[in-house]
Amino acid sequence: MFSLQIFKDRDPVFKENVWLFFIAYFLVLFNYPMVRASSTAIFFEIFSAKSSPLAWLGSISFLCISVYLCNLIQSRNAVQRVFLLASAVSALVFFASCVGYYQGSKILTYLSFIWKEIYIVIQVHLLLAYANTYFSKEDFKVLVGPIGAVGSLGGILGGLATTFISSRWGTLPVLWIAILFILVPAGIFYLTSTIHTGAVDRSKSSSPLESINLKGVREYVAYIAVIIMMTQFIISIIDFRFNLIFEAEIASTSARTSYLGEVYTWTNLLTLVLQLFLLPVILPKVRAKNLHLFIPLS
Repeated sequence: MFSLQIFKDRDPVFKENVWLFFIAYFLVLFNYPMVRASSTAIFFEIFSAKSSPLAWLGSISFLCISVYLCNLIQSRNAVQRVFLLASAVSALVFFASCVGYYQGSKILTYLSFIWKEIYIVIQVHLLLAYANTYFSKEDFKVLVGPIGAVGSLGGILGGLATTFISSRWGTLPVLWIAILFILVPAGIFYLTSTIHTGAVDRSKSSSPLESINLKGVREYVAYIAVIIMMTQFIISIIDFRFNLIFEAEIASTSARTSYLGEVYTWTNLLTLVLQLFLLPVILPKVRAKNLHLFIPLS
């Protein structure tokens, strides 16, 4: 069993860090459906679904800048402090968007729609970066399955909470509660043990691009990059088509938030079923090449 394997003969600090990490990761994925559904519904009310592709382009620019700043800050600070700072900035952005909505400020609503795609990337990235550094390779092999399951469970419950709150009190209460749950995992994650890796002499460090100069590596990375770009391109087209139909079929903002909560609940539920039941049976029996062909064809 997972609990027996990972905790056998381990010190109390390690056990505490495992549980703190899991709780923080659960709350981050629990909160995301609330932020995504509410900010999307408000954005559609003010700008309409046709404006979403331009906002996605803005998200890419903001994400590049945000990741660069996070990496820069993380080179001088513990990952817990970076996570806390990123969470505080995100909470401030969504708080400002709520206030702006009451005052009729469109720019703040636009910013919250863009930032919803950025904050989740930063939070998940920092959590997994910590796990990858703190836990050994053997421990991470045991933890990676439960981590995925905990994230899916958080998404399921977050989607249910989104539907429940919005159907009774409207969209803005969902976003107000979501702001709180942006900060809570930051406080929990701050309690984990700090990793001391020592100061880095940047004058002697090599460029990250030098890692792909090895024979065959650059071509491999290029193929992976093309696959990712094509996949994201197709996903964006499908998402845009869904948004247009979704906006036309469901009129009110609260109803849209509630419906999106249901969509995210079912999405995470199916993901959880795949991770716990189907993938452990299928992966050992199917060649990776055949699986890579089956997924896009299906």
